[in-house]
Amino acid sequence: MNRISFKDIGFDNQHFWNGYFQISYPNSYDEETDLSVTDFLEENKLSDEEDVEYWDELTGYYDGVLDESDGYLDDPTYLEEPCGRKTLKIEFHPGDVLYYLDGKEIGSTGPHWRLNVLHIDELERLLDDNDENNEILFWLLLPLAAANEYDRKEIADFLKGKLTRFFDDDVSGDMAKLIASQIVPKE
Repeated sequence: MNRISFKDIGFDNQHFWNGYFQISYPNSYDEETDLSVTDFLEENKLSDEEDVEYWDELTGYYDGVLDESDGYLDDPTYLEEPCGRKTLKIEFHPGDVLYYLDGKEIGSTGPHWRLNVLHIDELERLLDDNDENNEILFWLLLPLAAANEYDRKEIADFLKGKLTRFFDDDVSGDMAKLIASQIVPKE
């Protein structure tokens, strides 16, 4: 296993974040534009071949891994950090991102996704103390967030301002809408 830290995936590592956004929002979709997060990043030339190469190296991707093991590795790259009184472990597989809290799986983004397991309010509290590691934790856990339909616009507005950490103002609003579409799934 290759252990990574918050330092390895800091906000200056755009290759990590572009790959993470693409794999972490499998249920994002904007009906108006007919785009997913991956489509949006590609259409706006916000992701490139270097991002793909970085993500493939990080996850241990190789030709045939999806056929051989459904994209899961025995020894994946992982991040393990304290989360309150518990330990959060995030495994980065070629076909999935798995989230564990004290050894119990709490979510995943891959083909058998398990999302909408943490209320957005719980995650927003991570941003209260202006700690960069907590902000990284917020972004890592955001794919697992859930909220009610009446919160959709508020969440998109909140995320729009926060996404300027990664994207220019002119695209952060559209990206926020896409992320909100997964946090508040249509029933």
